[in-house]
Amino acid sequence: SATYTNNSGISAENNSTGKAYGLKLSGDLSNLSFINNGSITATKDSSGYGIYNEDGSVGSITNTGKIFGSYYAIYNSNSRSGSTSSITSLINSGSISNYGIGNYSSSGTSSITSLINTGSIYAGMRGIYNDDLSSTGEIINSGTISAGTGIDNEDSGSIGNLKNKGIIYGQSTAISNYSSSETISNA
Repeated sequence: SATYTNNSGISAENNSTGKAYGLKLSGDLSNLSFINNGSITATKDSSGYGIYNEDGSVGSITNTGKIFGSYYAIYNSNSRSGSTSSITSLINSGSISNYGIGNYSSSGTSSITSLINTGSIYAGMRGIYNDDLSSTGEIINSGTISAGTGIDNEDSGSIGNLKNKGIIYGQSTAISNYSSSETISNA
């Protein structure tokens, strides 16, 4: 296994067409552990991603620093039919802001096995977003999640286990299970 550690600043800004990525991951990175002790910032109107995992399998992402994305701070998504995007372990003990963590599947499989927050997730719209046939095995929160909607589970998304000993605050809704096709087990 390999570990990549960021102790400084990573910044991306895109003033033209396209998106901005602080760190873009793809492919088989199942033996990779990424640790952010510094800062990661990506700005591009509503298309900036701090960390973007597209069609990749990542072993672990740990944030003890700051991650900011003008769209999502951390985004896990597949891009085409039949593709898979996965993060085994996502741990935040630092700060995640603007939009929080997104897990989205357009036509394949998108999953986060374990998401643990002991830090802060501040987002204008969604703190944690699980959507469109994506799955999150467990969310364990002993920190603060504060957003328009704290945890948003939509469009046949599934969250296996939700444990909260911290604060989940939503300006409109703390925890949203959008319709009967979504599941949150053992909340």
